[in-house]
Amino acid sequence: MAKTIKFNLILDGQPVRCIEDLQDNFCIDDIIRLYQDGLLQKWLKVRGYDDYLQQVEAIKKKDSVIVELIKIFKIEKKENVIKESLYSLEYRKKRETELQEWRETGSKEKKAIGDYHNGYETLKSKVIENKYDMAFMKATAKEISKNYSRLFQLDNTRFYYEFRQDAPLMIYAILMDTKLRDFLLQNEDVSKSLTGTFKIKSKDEAKKLIYPELNQDDDFDNKVQSIGLHIYIGDTQSYWKDLQTEDTKVLIISVPDSCRIRGAKDKLEDIPSKDANGKFLILDGLAYKSSDKYNPIVYMEI
Repeated sequence: MAKTIKFNLILDGQPVRCIEDLQDNFCIDDIIRLYQDGLLQKWLKVRGYDDYLQQVEAIKKKDSVIVELIKIFKIEKKENVIKESLYSLEYRKKRETELQEWRETGSKEKKAIGDYHNGYETLKSKVIENKYDMAFMKATAKEISKNYSRLFQLDNTRFYYEFRQDAPLMIYAILMDTKLRDFLLQNEDVSKSLTGTFKIKSKDEAKKLIYPELNQDDDFDNKVQSIGLHIYIGDTQSYWKDLQTEDTKVLIISVPDSCRIRGAKDKLEDIPSKDANGKFLILDGLAYKSSDKYNPIVYMEI
């Protein structure tokens, strides 16, 4: 009898040998690909996970595959993370459909270029109607970075001023992508405006920029949680205080004068506020050293 050959799945760049590994490294893009290729089912079979295999094979509705997989493997992810990934899947499905149409119709280069530009403009056209949906903004920024970065490089000034007031969360989502962020920061006019407008230094400034129509603090506090915005005030008595663990990426929006920050695992790093403000740094986790009782550090989860 032939010996069953076991193999590892690769999820989020990590080898997966058991269900616990799958849960810890669950990546929606990867798991969908493995499911569609049949490798997930083969892995469950050779590893002896018959109950999971039966549930996976019982999935029928294509559009709900990822939702069903999340339920089957009991994945505990923040709602915003799941929504962001679902938006990304929608974008990918649309791209695959367009590419297939080009292949089948033998589209010429001119039409392909036109469709490429139209795809970028279509992305932008949906921003305002989703202006408070941070998951949508992040997925849109990722799509621009992955497939339209050259257009964004040429268009970043117009893009910035188009959404600066009407959809500021879109600008923060762009800043969360290192490639797109650099296009903005290298643009002298845009960079100055970013520092003046988006380096929010208080709860009131955040409310005025992002949710100007809200009156009640409680409403704003609930909204803040939904977009991953953190506003922390505290004197750490010259000690480092861990605000976020290294598995959570953060975008630094503003740091009070004379305070310092570093990544959660970068114990030798020590970034003063003057080197952080206006740079919109991205860190793996966040540690904070403060002597300021009155002004907050402001940052967003990526």
